[in-house]
Amino acid sequence: MAGTTLNDIFRKQGEILERVERQANALRKGGAAATREIVAGKQQMLDALERRLARAEESRKAEIRRLDEEIEILKAKSRDLKSEIERDLERIRGRGKSGGESPKLTSIKGIGEVAQGRLREHGIRDIKGLAKMKPKELADILGTSAKRSREIIDAAKRSKE
Repeated sequence: MAGTTLNDIFRKQGEILERVERQANALRKGGAAATREIVAGKQQMLDALERRLARAEESRKAEIRRLDEEIEILKAKSRDLKSEIERDLERIRGRGKSGGESPKLTSIKGIGEVAQGRLREHGIRDIKGLAKMKPKELADILGTSAKRSREIIDAAKRSKE
């Protein structure tokens, strides 16, 4: 810097300081504005998230109400089924006790509880059904001889009369 005087250096230094100060002020002003923009943007995002959360909470509450209603419906159906089963059990237990019902299969000689259970598994529920069977069919179900099956079927026919 030949020919540069001390005054030139101080002047140049002053210009640099002024330029730095202008830049600092601009940054301060711009920084504050940018900060305000950032805060406003974050607030908007927060508001949007809060709205989404509120909608999700309402949706969750609605789903809980729907499930509660469904539970009540299922409880009512369960009570109805229980009542129906109890009526069926009472009806089954009451069979053979009243005069209007047909006698049990076990009233036929040769038919015990086990044989009665096997017959019921094959759809034979009463003496009429037993009397209509073929000896071979009965023998297959009970594991008896055809002769013994004919005797049981004849006894059922006589009992039915």
